[in-house]
Formats: sequence, structure tokens, C-alpha cells
Amino acid sequence: MQKSFKLLRITISLIIVFGFVGGVVGFVRAEKLTLEECIALAKKGNLELRSAYNSYRSSKENVWQSYSGILPRIDSWISGSRTVIGPTGYLRWDQNTSRFVNASTGISVSKSYSAGISLSETIFNGGANIYNIYSAKADKESKRYQYIKTEKDIIYSVKEKYYNLLKAKMMVDVRKDGVKRGEEQLKYAQSRYELGAASISDVLKAKVQYGQDKLDLVDAKNTYNLAKADLNNILNRPIDSDIEPVDEFTTPKVNYDYESAYKAALERQPILLQASQDLKTAKYRKLSARGGWLPSLSVRGSYAWNDESLHLGKIFDENYQWNITGTLNFNIFEGFQTKAQYNSSKIAYKMAEDNFHSVRNAVALEVMQAYLGIQKSRENMKLTEESRKSAEEDYNIVKEKYTLGAATILDLIDAEVSYKQAEANHIQALYDYNLAVSQLEKAIGL
Repeated sequence: MQKSFKLLRITISLIIVFGFVGGVVGFVRAEKLTLEECIALAKKGNLELRSAYNSYRSSKENVWQSYSGILPRIDSWISGSRTVIGPTGYLRWDQNTSRFVNASTGISVSKSYSAGISLSETIFNGGANIYNIYSAKADKESKRYQYIKTEKDIIYSVKEKYYNLLKAKMMVDVRKDGVKRGEEQLKYAQSRYELGAASISDVLKAKVQYGQDKLDLVDAKNTYNLAKADLNNILNRPIDSDIEPVDEFTTPKVNYDYESAYKAALERQPILLQASQDLKTAKYRKLSARGGWLPSLSVRGSYAWNDESLHLGKIFDENYQWNITGTLNFNIFEGFQTKAQYNSSKIAYKMAEDNFHSVRNAVALEVMQAYLGIQKSRENMKLTEESRKSAEEDYNIVKEKYTLGAATILDLIDAEVSYKQAEANHIQALYDYNLAVSQLEKAIGL
């Protein structure tokens, strides 16, 4: 009976221990994330993107403010006052006594009430108010494209780092396979040496290669950990967070030639559209500054009422006055202020024009580089796949020959190294192709 209880306690303890270990393993398990999930995380907490969005929101408010130049200003007022004047002493001639005597006035109280409304409007000021509205709208669009550009840049950066992590993960698998092959080669070389079919030199060479394989695996793991830290950094996560990529490298088809890609970039590339809106902003500001030399016409109308008693029912019947005033103003001289503002706006327009052409050329170059990069990486991807298959076949043949004594350990090591390099080259080609596609998408503005 005691043995049964003891066995039961041991069983329960084992269950608790294994349950705890399983819980810990589950707790530290790497978080698996897709590329789209990483992009969403990066956009959610990126401060640069948040700043660009707030700048866009502010520019929208500036558009509303610009309409104040063409809308009338309406003011109204109502006031009331009560004035009390105390007794005032003075000398008065008294006829009865035929001399001056002291006298004083009584307390006087007066009340006054007034109300009114006024409306003022600038009819014309050289077109400055209209151009200010156009300028504010163009600036708002510029800020919107700046926000879109920032978002596209973040997406590209996440893709680059995600692909780099995926490449590093695949390289770890390649190096693990290399370690397994190296271990098998060492064991086989030792077995042949013990049987007298190989020299101690074969064993030593196999040991050196096995050690190199393990060192390559360490380097691959370090690269993988650094790639995780780099991706975590842009996702605004602790850099030591464990993360594992879910997506695999694909070979998406690109339906663009250079001409169609460049045409699409002219229509969609946010940095080019932003430069275009900046050029419009500078143009309208120049026209607005030019309006300072033209006459301005403004109109003001007012209606006011004043009475000693507060009878609002009589506000339009008596004790009122209304007035309409039109003013035509000519700018004769104001210390060269208008001239300086106009010349500055002309310079700003020229700079915006130069920037637009510069950005347009830069976009054309970026599209061409990305397009040519896709062509090269596509061919390289095919070549490295064929090389990988060929290297694998060569390795298997040399391995069989070594087993039969028809090849040396150096032949086997060379074949194994060539196979590993071919695998690494193919992974790099997959990475280059996927990144080149992302670069073209970024250049077009997709």
C-alpha cells in the first residue's frame, strides 16, 4: 500500500514537473509573424509617421484659416452704463444778505445703453486672398503626399529587414545541414582509418572541416540574431524579443517594363507628387505677394443704437444710426516690404521648380535601377538554382566515389564546400529578387 502511494506521488510530481517545463517552453517560444503583421506593427508606433500625419492635419486647418480672407467679418456689441455725479460745492450770491454763501448741487444720475452690429469685407486686394487659399490647399496636398511617402518608406524598410531575417534563417538551416554532413564525413573517415582504408590525414582533414562547419553555424546564428534585433527595432519592440518569420521567399511576376513603370511612377510616386504640390504652393505665394502692389478695396457697414433707457423694441425706430464706408487703398511706399516679399517668393518658386525637375530625374533613375535589378536578379536566381542542383549532384557523386576509394577526402571536402556555397548563393539570389521587386514597388509608389 505504501509503495502504491509512493508511486502515485512520484507520478504526480513528474506530471507537475513536465507541465511546468512545457509551460516554460511554450512561454519562451518565438512569436511567429507574417510580413503584413510586421508592417502593421511598424506603422502603429512609428513616431516619424505620426509626426507626418499631425503635420497633414495641421495643414488642413490652415485651409480653413485661409478662407477668412474672403469671408466677411461680423462684430456685434451691446453695452450699458450708469453714471452718478455727487454733490458739488460752490459760492452763491444771497440777495437777502447781500453776500456770497456756500451752496452745493444735488446728486445726479444718468444712464446710457447702446447696441450695434458691423460687417466688414475686403472686396479686392490684388488677388492675394484667393491665391492664399490656393496656396494653403496645395500645401495641404504636399503634406498628405509627405505622409504617404513616409508610410511607403517604412513599408520598404520593414520588407528589407524581414527578408534579411528570412535569409538569415535559411542560412542557419543550410549551416546545420553542413554540420550534419561534416559529422558524417568525420565518422566515416575515422571508420575507414580504423579499417586501414584511409590515412590519419583524412581524419584530420575531416576534423578541420567539421570544425569549420560548426564555426559557420555559429556565424549564421549570430547573423540571425542580429537580423531579429534589427527587425524588432523598426517594429518598436525590445530588440531581444524572439521572433520568427512565417512567410517564405516567393518569385512574384512583375508586369512592368521600364516605360510602363516610369509612367506609373509619374502618376503615383508620392515624393514627385509632393514636389509638384510644393511648386504650386510657391507659385500661388508669388502671385499673392505680387498683389501687394495693386490697390485694395474694402467695404464696412455698421448699425448702432443709443438711448437713455433700455427699450430694445425701439432699436430700429429711434436713436439709431447706420453707416456704409467704402475704402480704396493704394500702396505708395512701405519701406520696400512688398518688393522684398515678392523677390523672395520668386526665388522660392525657382527653387521649387528646380527641386521638381531634380526629383523627377531621381524617380526616373530609381525606377530604372529597380527594373534592371529585377532583370539581373531573375536571371541570377535561375542560374543559382541550376548551380545548386549541379553542386548537390557533384557532392553525391564524389561522396559515392570516396566510399569506393575512388576519390580523396579533399575531393569530398571541396565538393561539400561547393555545395554549401551554391546553396548560399541561391538564398542570396532569392533575397535579391524579392528586394528588387520591393524596390520597384517603392519607386513606382505602390
